[in-house]
Formats: sequence, C-alpha cells, structure tokens
Amino acid sequence: MQAKHSLEFARAPAVWSMYPKILMSRKPALVPDGAEVPRIESRLAKVSTVETGGVRKIGIKQVIDRMNGHIDLLKMDCEGSEWEILRDAEALGRVDHIRMEYHIGPGQTCDELVRLSEAAGFQIESLRPNRTWGIAWLGR
Repeated sequence: MQAKHSLEFARAPAVWSMYPKILMSRKPALVPDGAEVPRIESRLAKVSTVETGGVRKIGIKQVIDRMNGHIDLLKMDCEGSEWEILRDAEALGRVDHIRMEYHIGPGQTCDELVRLSEAAGFQIESLRPNRTWGIAWLGR
C-alpha cells in the first residue's frame, strides 16, 4: 500500500497589508518514493491576493503589537513581500535588527533596499546581493 502524502497550510496568518487574504497555489512534486506531493511555490511566482479564501493576513504593525510592541531581531524570508514591509518605517521603528532575504523584482534594486532601510532608521550591517535575490543585515 502506497503512503498518502498531504500538505496543510499553516493556520498562522501571513504578514501583509493589502487585501485580507492570499492564495498559494500548489504544483505536484515528486518525492523519492515516486509519490506526488503538493509544493508551495515562491510568492514571486504563484501567490495572488484575494478578498476571500486562502491564508489570512495581518500587517507588520499587528505582529509587533503581539510581541509587546517591540522586536529585538526580526528575521524575514517572505518571498518578495519584504518590500511592502520595509515601506512601513513607522512600524519598523519598533524593531532593533533585521536579518532578511530579499528578492529583486521588476522596478526593485539594491539601491531601493538601502533607501527604504535608511528611511526606516536602519544602517546596513551586511549586504550580499545576487542577480535576483540577496541577504541583508540591518541594525540601529
């Protein structure tokens, strides 16, 4: 008897500010035993915002509020959504350090990442760019 594989979406909300929910599409992937399992693709490729269904979203301000209004270290790996979060300088004023993966999409550059980071009061501690993504460490 072949084992069944399934994937359940996390019940925790996604951090985002536009629209109340997102949809993550799934594409079959093969596991070593040959069974198909759904795989969540990168937000840059397969996530869309919707009014109903999908994963509930909350804003970065709400996340910080849930952490007693302050975060020492925020780790971000959000498949392109980091740009929207970085634009919320007011909320990020309550964060001391950020370690993040970032993605370069249409109209986005490393210079824009530096500008948004500095506008939120951060200094660049480390920036390791690649062609379409990179790693950034930000601090106060």
